[in-house]
Amino acid sequence: MKKPLKNSNKLHSMSKGKRRALLITAGAFLFSISCSVTATLAYYTINTAFSIEHLNINIGSIDANLYLGIRDKATGLPKFDDVTEEEWKEGLDLSHNALEQVSAMYSESWLNDSTPADQKMPKFCSPYNFGVNKGQTPVASGDGYVQKEYFLRSTQDCSLYLSDKSFFVPNEEKNKVTAATYGLSVDELNEVVNSIRMSLYVDDPTNYVIINPGNSNVTYFGGPLDLNLDGFYDYDPETNEEYIYGQPKGAVPYDRIGQSITPYENSTSTFIANHKAGVKGWDTSNPNYFKQENSRKLNEVTINEDEGDTTNTPICILHKNQVQRVVISIYLEGWDTHTIDSIQRASLDVSVLFTALYNI
Repeated sequence: MKKPLKNSNKLHSMSKGKRRALLITAGAFLFSISCSVTATLAYYTINTAFSIEHLNINIGSIDANLYLGIRDKATGLPKFDDVTEEEWKEGLDLSHNALEQVSAMYSESWLNDSTPADQKMPKFCSPYNFGVNKGQTPVASGDGYVQKEYFLRSTQDCSLYLSDKSFFVPNEEKNKVTAATYGLSVDELNEVVNSIRMSLYVDDPTNYVIINPGNSNVTYFGGPLDLNLDGFYDYDPETNEEYIYGQPKGAVPYDRIGQSITPYENSTSTFIANHKAGVKGWDTSNPNYFKQENSRKLNEVTINEDEGDTTNTPICILHKNQVQRVVISIYLEGWDTHTIDSIQRASLDVSVLFTALYNI
């Protein structure tokens, strides 16, 4: 049984003048992500490891104008020189933490709170509360995802992008071995690339960038679920109404009555079930009742580092000699319909390469 796992505004108008792209390898991350889990009711929980193997952070750069740093624990200030390997790796190893089911829904709650913009850290929450009806806000999750704070500084004004050589791809060699070992499907393990997300927060609540690197369709933060695996969407027996999970935009009208007297058979996901006869529901063909994920595809935040030109909106603008804080978060989006337990042992390779575009 497969079960679901536990915006950017335009900042810069590109001119018609000639520009040149320089690859910044000082922001290179290489992850091999392996998940080992125990299945629970509907979303699964990692209880052994969300390990990051073969981690490579390259602080060398062919671009002498840009520097990558971290926060110095001793001074609390950005540190660009003499960063040790242990300092680069700190916070990136989840081998001792549980991978929880998380979602970027309700992000406006932390984006718009009173925390100063340059101190905010993205927060993720559980995609649902079991048995909670009518859009009650799920409890915020404190871990279960990769998150690290970095600093960028450039000696010239530039626009920040990702290189087109960045990638999020399934590690097919490992997935083949895993599939053979545990009797799983390689194709399903490879679907992990559609569940993964990377977000970039650059100290501007109006410019929180979520990158959806796979081929997922639009993700909506909500809908009905069959969490008890009985083949029918969950409902409240007292009100005889289906539970509304996630983040609705407002009141969801109960405008239909279920007709099915038999449960959905051979279910492949708790996202898919039948509407039980006599139970009040809503038109689930209209997902616009729920908040939509505001994400950008990977190719919408990249530039071709060889050609050095793009019409894409940059991640942010770096001003000469001004330090820019960037918080990177990597997580599995629980409301993406690809986030099911068939990827519980999947492996994924991620390479993130920052690229700067300068006026010349």
